Amino acid sequence: AGRWTSIAGDDQRVMVATYDAKYGDLVVGDATDPTNIKYTTVDGVPDETPSYDPSTWRGGVTDNGSDVGAWTSIALANHTARVAYQDRDHKVLKYAYESSSGGSWQSYVVDPGHGEQIGQFTKMIIDGANHPAIAYLAIGTDDGMGHRTTELRLARATGQDPQSASEWTITTIASGIGSCAGLCAATDACVSGSDAQICITPTTDCGSACASGDVCNAGTCTTPIAAPAAVDIPDGTGLFASLVILHDGRLAVTYYDHVANALVISVESGDGTNDVSPTVLDGGATGMDRGRWTSAAV
Repeated sequence: AGRWTSIAGDDQRVMVATYDAKYGDLVVGDATDPTNIKYTTVDGVPDETPSYDPSTWRGGVTDNGSDVGAWTSIALANHTARVAYQDRDHKVLKYAYESSSGGSWQSYVVDPGHGEQIGQFTKMIIDGANHPAIAYLAIGTDDGMGHRTTELRLARATGQDPQSASEWTITTIASGIGSCAGLCAATDACVSGSDAQICITPTTDCGSACASGDVCNAGTCTTPIAAPAAVDIPDGTGLFASLVILHDGRLAVTYYDHVANALVISVESGDGTNDVSPTVLDGGATGMDRGRWTSAAV
């Protein structure tokens, strides 16, 4: 355990969320008493007969369930914990919440998307009305012209204790065209276009057979752009989001725009409007790359 760890505290509790890489679970630890940290596997345990004592780790279940619990962001409201995180298997944004009495947990999908990869760089806060708000990435959205975009989205609960996806509104804060490598349909290929990478359906009008691994694109043999062999930060915008609440209740989020290589802040026009306008704080000029690993505070 330890990857994608987040922490939250109030005047009564200290809570930690993390990812159990062995089983692919979301784990929450109550660290209020550091000499007696109480761990709970919140999501990722399959519903099956335990192999060991149900009072032990994971309820005694040893099989892996869904790979969940990445990019955790934990927050406390009314002394109960909530966690926003990514389901890595299904590439969706999930939300888990603790019962009012503490101890038991429920979880559900907030943003299932439409085939894009959702839930990286997740950051959750509790706004001035005690409503959870989550900033996160959606990677690989089809813009209708063959490009794949990266979007910074904001999911905002309509109440203090949302218990279903219908109790959230989702807004796109920023969007930028990124790489399509590994994000095209199975029968398509990602190639370099005139202005950006683009997904194309290979054609059959090349004069001779293309070399192994190449595809035919409007009469020309082209080498497609392969999916990255290692995990890297995505192209596009909205990376490393840091979500904060201003003194008047408005939300603001700082993030890295990988297209412009700039540090950007988007500030809400009014409390609860979800209407934001961006301002470049640093970078964007030739030779300047600013804004990765942002952290904002009020």
